Amino acid sequence: MLTLVTAIYGYGHSSIYGGRGYNADTYRSSLRNIANLNLPIVIFTELSNVELTERYVKPFFKDYKIIPFELNQYEYHDEIINHKRTFIDKIALNNRNEVLCHLKLYWLKNAKDNNYFNSDNYFWIDAGLFHHGIFPEKVGGVELGIVPNDLHYYPTNPNNIFTPTLGEKLQQCIQPDKIFSLITEWHGDISFLQNLIKVEYKKDINLFRHMVAGMFGGSKDTIEQFFQLLVA
Repeated sequence: MLTLVTAIYGYGHSSIYGGRGYNADTYRSSLRNIANLNLPIVIFTELSNVELTERYVKPFFKDYKIIPFELNQYEYHDEIINHKRTFIDKIALNNRNEVLCHLKLYWLKNAKDNNYFNSDNYFWIDAGLFHHGIFPEKVGGVELGIVPNDLHYYPTNPNNIFTPTLGEKLQQCIQPDKIFSLITEWHGDISFLQNLIKVEYKKDINLFRHMVAGMFGGSKDTIEQFFQLLVA
């Protein structure tokens, strides 16, 4: 069994956290696509957003767990925010919530440790991942912030790829001792990376590609190893 893990926080660019200011009502079109994968999901959100999140999750997900979690509960919260205060005035558009980005792996491990749905495998997935900026509408991508139209979704739309079959295929992608992740290509000048990557790591790194945190995960053991490698 594969369990998905995500988070929904509505902080916007005017907040010290930063972000796009989206709540569950904005993500509902993408969440419906995610629900059609027919996989259980664990959703982290602030206590004040639990009721709103459940309103847009309950009609579509068979198995879900909403967990109240305030961002300041994160052990490195103050360190990240204090550092951000030193450069926030230089940010043209404060649409990245760095605390949330750091928490993705922590939340994945939390869901794995608590094992709410008796799963062997866990994937992080961004709540808005299946929007039409990444996946064309002709294959099921959706505009965020719209009222879902039944005609656009599985099973009514035969061209929509977000189906239980895709959920099964994602589980088949999991390999022992490997982290599954989406990959994207670097664009523009990447010479600065040469100065950031230590020599001992260069042999295994393709500098023209990098991991996308919109979806990543693997088996329970691999996630634990990944966590210990990067965080502990």
